[in-house]
Amino acid sequence: ASWASVPLDVDGWSAINDLDRLAFAAVINEPVSPWGWIQDNPLKLLPCWPVEGPQGIGLATAPMSVQASDAEPLDVEAVGGWREDPVQTRSWQELRPSYVLNYAPDVRLGSMRRRIVFDPDVSAPTATVADTAFGRNVVGRYPQISRAVEEVTADWIGDAGTASIIAVYNHRLLTELWEEITIVLPQEILLRPGQIVSLTVADLEGSGKWTERVCYVRSAPRVSGPAKYTFRTVEVD
Repeated sequence: ASWASVPLDVDGWSAINDLDRLAFAAVINEPVSPWGWIQDNPLKLLPCWPVEGPQGIGLATAPMSVQASDAEPLDVEAVGGWREDPVQTRSWQELRPSYVLNYAPDVRLGSMRRRIVFDPDVSAPTATVADTAFGRNVVGRYPQISRAVEEVTADWIGDAGTASIIAVYNHRLLTELWEEITIVLPQEILLRPGQIVSLTVADLEGSGKWTERVCYVRSAPRVSGPAKYTFRTVEVD
């Protein structure tokens, strides 16, 4: 299968079932590449990303909500793996405590009819303007944080429930100080992108942070032999 000459790994798109509670649609009145439109629009906001599969491009989904019980234990040293590179930490300066999602297009007026606003400084919350624990925590921890508002427009979203889920997910991403770690694992250990694990890394246990640390698989290799995986930390609900 393909979209405008982009080969698709059909089995790799089974992960889209994780998004079945989201409803969206669009009318496109100009020539575009289907895959290009998907990359420039839904993939920028949905909890998923493209991955390379055996037959072409597949899809991996990121967790929108995680419980510690969702994670499969993985002790890197116990299975014969090792850490490849230093831990990468997102800079606090990249965090954004305020977020706006404009959605529900009015074709006649050429504008959006609805919006969701998350503002840690709001004094009188309403149905569409509210503060969140995510934003308050960032402002409390980093008072000098940039107050620039992350504002996005999605003309492919019309459903209020879908807009709320996507807004909360993206606002949470913008306020998370995640870490990434690269691990080499034996070839018999097979993990898929998006899989949730509880990671223990022996040479980092002294930091007190890498014992049963909940992460998801951000990237997985497609080669035989010892395999290099990237894991990203995720906040547990």
